Amino acid sequence: MPTETAFIFPHRKLLAWRLAKEARLSTLDLLATLPRGYGDDARQARRSSGGVVRLIAEGGDRWARGDKRRRFEEALGEIGETASTLDDLADLGALDRAKADEVIAAWGRVGAVTYGLVRRHR
Repeated sequence: MPTETAFIFPHRKLLAWRLAKEARLSTLDLLATLPRGYGDDARQARRSSGGVVRLIAEGGDRWARGDKRRRFEEALGEIGETASTLDDLADLGALDRAKADEVIAAWGRVGAVTYGLVRRHR
């Protein structure tokens, strides 16, 4: 009976991907505290935070340097969109400012590591 070696997707080795997954879960937890009336903002933050995780994975699994860099650059845009949405919701009083700042800081860490990936693939 032949043995099969489990394939490990390259993106699973990326710190940026692991941090993005954690930040996304924190974002979803924070969004669960939103009062009624902010559904559009919550949907947008859910989409953008999920986009970060997917774009980093896609970049990590690509072979061409330019393709990798483009996906990581797109992820940076989604990181900014997610953080900005959370910041806006905290400014409006819809989210607890201290909790929002913690999650925004987590997205900042994701951004810093992702920026490093962009620079590496220039």
